[in-house]
Amino acid sequence: MKTKQFETQLGTFSAQVRPGKPLIVFLNGAGNIEACDNFALIINQLSPEYGIFAIDYLDNGRSGLAQKNYTLADEAQKIAQFIKLQDSESIAIVAHSIGGIYARYLVQELANVRGLVLIEPTTGEIMLNPPQTPDYLAAQQQPITLDSLKSSLSEIFSTRLVKKIVKSITTPPAEHDQSFTKIQQQNFNQLLLSNHSQLTSESVVIFTQPYRLEEYQRSEFKTSNTERATHCLHWHYSKQLTQAIVDLIKP
Repeated sequence: MKTKQFETQLGTFSAQVRPGKPLIVFLNGAGNIEACDNFALIINQLSPEYGIFAIDYLDNGRSGLAQKNYTLADEAQKIAQFIKLQDSESIAIVAHSIGGIYARYLVQELANVRGLVLIEPTTGEIMLNPPQTPDYLAAQQQPITLDSLKSSLSEIFSTRLVKKIVKSITTPPAEHDQSFTKIQQQNFNQLLLSNHSQLTSESVVIFTQPYRLEEYQRSEFKTSNTERATHCLHWHYSKQLTQAIVDLIKP
């Protein structure tokens, strides 16, 4: 894959790009690890005939620092423009966590999205009014420890990438990053509540933990295609995710 830089008034975006058809767009969740690394296990299993577009958000990964205040809609619009430059006849979007918010916007901006594979996309409910059911509360009380995270990652990633992922999770944000985190938090709500187009349920596959099934059935991502996975350690389900992508884009 080649690195492409996109200069904008908001800042400089970086993406890892591979030509091919159809084009598969990868959208990260929160964290400072590059999208190409985050989804490496999936990308490596996909046919080299498929195009890849793995972009880093501003202030993340290989992209530059934001040069002005912006909304998530502003950033999503820029990403849509970059994707259009790839001139692909057919697109599939793979998104994790907050990447699902961007994915909803892209569906509206791009006329050739065939479908989405989503890993616990962020819903308006979880951002604005989190459920207080026993299952949700129990999940919050069982955080993943650093040692268990390292152990789990070591089973599937190289030592170099494990260190990189752990560093991205444990390094406190810089003052600049903290200010933009507040801006992003404010604008999550704006983008979540906006009226975006939706694909049919047959065109969306959601991977989620069992206790969130009902949340997605009443969410803006409502779909009949739901698979079991985990939120933070979705790397363990790379084969299932890869197969879901292939099934989605095959003729």
